[in-house]
Formats: sequence, structure tokens, C-alpha cells
Amino acid sequence: MTDWSAEKEKEWIEAAKRDRREFARLYDAYADRVYRYLLRRTAHVQRAEDLTQETFLKALAALRHYEWRGVPFGAWLFRIARNTMLSAASDGQPTVELDETVEPSVNLPLQKIETELVWQKTKNLTDEQQEALTLRYRADLPIAEIALAMDKSEAAVKMLLQRAVNALKGQLN
Repeated sequence: MTDWSAEKEKEWIEAAKRDRREFARLYDAYADRVYRYLLRRTAHVQRAEDLTQETFLKALAALRHYEWRGVPFGAWLFRIARNTMLSAASDGQPTVELDETVEPSVNLPLQKIETELVWQKTKNLTDEQQEALTLRYRADLPIAEIALAMDKSEAAVKMLLQRAVNALKGQLN
């Protein structure tokens, strides 16, 4: 988020409550991170785009009920994204394996290919470990916001991340 501060975010939220057009600032600040999170979790471009749109529509509709209580807007938004994704999955929408949608190209730098190969290994982790890794490293959320989005303590999130990283190290050795 550019020009981010808690005070600036509060101003944007209050402005968006008064005038829905002001929601664009919040959208611009979070859309890419929400999309990357959903893309990582669904492994399907179109589905991630649809879920991102649905997430922001739900957030806009519920914004009048949002109250600043020291909980970052991002945590609230990622909880909406997570619930939207889980709801879509329970509706029987098929998931696509990452291998089918993201193929390393010869034009990609080696580091990017290696990164994608590591991300492909995450499918062997538990759903919660995948979720925590995705929120941390694809959506760039701090531990506190991940804890709020996943409804877990910060210590539990740290433990999930540590176990996930250890499991990945084991797979890569």
C-alpha cells in the first residue's frame, strides 16, 4: 500500500463510508495483494480474478458496518477473501492444480522458476500451512494481520509458518 499509515487508512475508510467512489483508494491499495493471495490458493487466473472481484464487492457492501478497533483493514479484507474462497470451494467449484495453469517459460529468470518450483511443493503441506505461507509471502501480510485473518493467535501463526518452512526444507533436500 503506498502512503500507508493507520491514520491515512482510517481516513480512506471514513471517506468511503460517506462516498462509495472513495473506496477506489482502498481497492488500489489492496487489490494486487488480494489477487495474489487468491491466485496462489486457487491456482487459476480466472477464478482468482472472479474471487477478487467478489471479495471487494462484499467488502464494499459491508463497509458501513466496519468499525476501526485497532484491527487493520487488511486483516478484515483478507478474512472476507478467505471466506469467499472457502464458500466458492464448498459450492463445488473445481480447483486446478498449479502445474496446469502456471508453466515456467524459458524467458523467465532462473530465480522466478526456482521460486515457482518451491511454491509447487507447498501443495504437500496442510491447508493451514499453505494459507499462512500465502498470506505471508504472496500477500505480504504481517504476522498480526495473518493471525486476525485466520482467526488464530500470533504464536500459532508463527508456529504454522515455521513448520511449513521446515517441511519445505525437508522436501527440497
